Amino acid sequence: PSSDEMIPLKHLYEVLWRRGDLEFLLWAQQQPIWDKLMHIPEGVVEFIVLCARQFGKSTFGVIYALSQALKHRDSCILIIGPDTKQCKDIILPKMRFLTKTAPPGLIKQMKAENRFHVYHDLDPKASDFTEIILGGMNENSSSQRGKTVQLIMIEEIADVPEDHFKESMEQDLGPALTHSQGGKIIFLTTLPGVPDHPFITESMPKAELAKAISIFTIDDNIALSPAQYQACVDRCNGKDTLAFQREYMCVVVRDRNMVVLPDWDEKLNVMEVLLPDYLHMHTTIDWGGVRDKTCAILHFYDYLNDIDIFWDERVFLPNTPSSIIIEETKSMERDFLALRQTHQINSRFIDAPHQSVYVDWIQPPYDFIGSIPTKTDWKSSVNSLNN
Repeated sequence: PSSDEMIPLKHLYEVLWRRGDLEFLLWAQQQPIWDKLMHIPEGVVEFIVLCARQFGKSTFGVIYALSQALKHRDSCILIIGPDTKQCKDIILPKMRFLTKTAPPGLIKQMKAENRFHVYHDLDPKASDFTEIILGGMNENSSSQRGKTVQLIMIEEIADVPEDHFKESMEQDLGPALTHSQGGKIIFLTTLPGVPDHPFITESMPKAELAKAISIFTIDDNIALSPAQYQACVDRCNGKDTLAFQREYMCVVVRDRNMVVLPDWDEKLNVMEVLLPDYLHMHTTIDWGGVRDKTCAILHFYDYLNDIDIFWDERVFLPNTPSSIIIEETKSMERDFLALRQTHQINSRFIDAPHQSVYVDWIQPPYDFIGSIPTKTDWKSSVNSLNN
């Protein structure tokens, strides 16, 4: 470069910060992630980065958010965690540490701890500052903004309940980009422990079709020494464990502590069953409505062998009329009752998300009497069943 393009070393940090060129803050293993985000395919709004533990995801997220804030005046950057408190606890120390080399007056934390202002011209009275807001998927975080959202960084989907995720994406974060020019949602996360999580069933397939997903496993982490790598393996009790596969290899697995039933295995789960002389048979229906399948099962618990027996089942496609579901379920019950005179259906459970569905079913013309299962604490209920 010519002499007039040379930058004195003492001013280098200031120049890089003012430009938003913050690659100098990255760790070596984070550079490939940065390169991916710098070359997101045109037209892609949501981009997923699946990243193993020990990669410095949160630190990277802060660096990238700061860079984008510095490059986009008069806009808003959201950093979203599972909840606002957890997001603040993780991000605030990293924000303070990373901005130590920033020019005074460039980045200011506001009285509300979850807000930062970026003053591009070092003028605290300027109205074209960019704001960085820390929020959570447990609340309407985008409503707190005063400017157009340019970037949403979403951290650790693994800790976000399914319902919170869908509601936040559909009613809060997704609509927040409506007026943005080239706005992006970046997921920076490990995988949820439940394969049925909408992030896995909806967001990931969509990203794969758009070539908008990158995966970085522990084997991509060049910063780990052999001893550190082995320590990660040991913490998970081996490479073949579910924990290591999910947390470090980014493989979709089912967390056995979070589900009622294990993965399906025909060799283990299908066998000849002799009905005991006395049993409590139950009918349980998981009503899917217009969007999901409805399933009715006939089941009992075998106390002698300590196993749950699924005797029969009926599966219905989305939007199947209630009349068909109830008649087919009653037919399934009649087939069982015909096997032995002493048989009876001891209880019915109808898991319907809408109270009106349940009320319709228990009244004429259906007269399908049953109970709604209690759902005071889902995790506690699963734990009770597993024990």
